[in-house]
Amino acid sequence: MAFPEVIQKSLRLYEPSQIAKYLIDAAQEFNAFYSHVRVVSHSSRPQPSF
Repeated sequence: MAFPEVIQKSLRLYEPSQIAKYLIDAAQEFNAFYSHVRVVSHSSRPQPSF
């Protein structure tokens, strides 16, 4: 949700690395969430029917 503000800050400060840092942080948060709350498990994967 903070992405628009990060874009504005990056533009204002002439620091594109602000965007990369935000995306890395978001990916780490998602990874931490996913390691505790499985959305898809091996048993719920569709099996090939051939």
